[in-house]
Amino acid sequence: MSDTVPPNPPDRDKLPNPPRVFRSDAPNQTESDHLAAFSVGLPGFDASFPQGQAAPSGMPAPAVAHVTGRLALSRVTMPSVRLSRSRQTIARTGGMSCFVVQLIVAGSFSGATDQSRFKANAGDVLVLDMLRTCELKSQGPRTETILLWFPRVRLLPALSNDELIHGLVLKGDQAAGALIAGCLNALATHVSDLNSHQLEHFGSAAIALIARAVVPALQVGEPSAQAGITTAPTTLTAVRRFIDQNLLSKELEVDLIAGNFGLSRAALYRLFQPIGGVALYIRKQRLERAFQEITAAEYSNKRVKWVAQRYGFENFSSFIRLFRETYGMTPKMARKTALYGLPTAATPDLPSGGEDSMAHWIARLHP
Repeated sequence: MSDTVPPNPPDRDKLPNPPRVFRSDAPNQTESDHLAAFSVGLPGFDASFPQGQAAPSGMPAPAVAHVTGRLALSRVTMPSVRLSRSRQTIARTGGMSCFVVQLIVAGSFSGATDQSRFKANAGDVLVLDMLRTCELKSQGPRTETILLWFPRVRLLPALSNDELIHGLVLKGDQAAGALIAGCLNALATHVSDLNSHQLEHFGSAAIALIARAVVPALQVGEPSAQAGITTAPTTLTAVRRFIDQNLLSKELEVDLIAGNFGLSRAALYRLFQPIGGVALYIRKQRLERAFQEITAAEYSNKRVKWVAQRYGFENFSSFIRLFRETYGMTPKMARKTALYGLPTAATPDLPSGGEDSMAHWIARLHP
């Protein structure tokens, strides 16, 4: 099958197989208008305005998003606002197992992840992992951002350590940031002329560029380099991929993994030492996969204990304790929150994953 992209059709209304479009451009510019815009352009975050400050009534709240089955592109303009993604938010929005790469067009963001603080100015590119918690605050009276959303598995094979990518800022005055910024700008400019096939084609090219660009940036902060340990990122990536593909196997142990790659146990331990060890990595990935299935609608008829045992957690009490320590809630609460939603005082009007919401579509992106 040819990868040739057909010419852009001249009439938007006649696009074959157009992407799903979400739009918020309410004329009243009320607080609810701004919250509606966030649910379109920045789904999956709880939004609140700074204490004692209401949404500016004279500022428009435009947001638009184009979604296919494999990726989404959104654009949103916002006033000064706080955006939070907690474990409760992650559960309520169905997990959203994706990365979002956002170009700051105007204004700036400051924020914090579970591991670091960051600042992204106009022209910079910010990468966030939607399966992890973070806090963001837009700076100034007007911040505009373009966001590309795609499943985590489309980028993970290129990463030797996905712990470092959450909160990564690529500066716009450097080559990697400038190239990605130009790519996202071009996509946002021409997205209305693209059908779903074209958007996925060019979006996939953008993701490939992002994969190439972030690897050198991450290597600067590799724990292995800081610890004086020489590792082969491609080997670590291959072993991680093997583990991720065999999380359901009860035979997934150190001897099997080491033997599959011709490594000694000691060599395997050294390879994973910078990211906490091979046993910790397996447990973390299994727990994350269990979290995704517990909060997924298609597994709602399966008992939590069945999911836990499916991923090798035979001691159910220990599983519940580990789940609560990691996600701040019990598995039962995570499922209830994901399926039915729980109101939050900060965002009473924010959709929490209805079948025709942007959050619903983002949570169900596939590779």
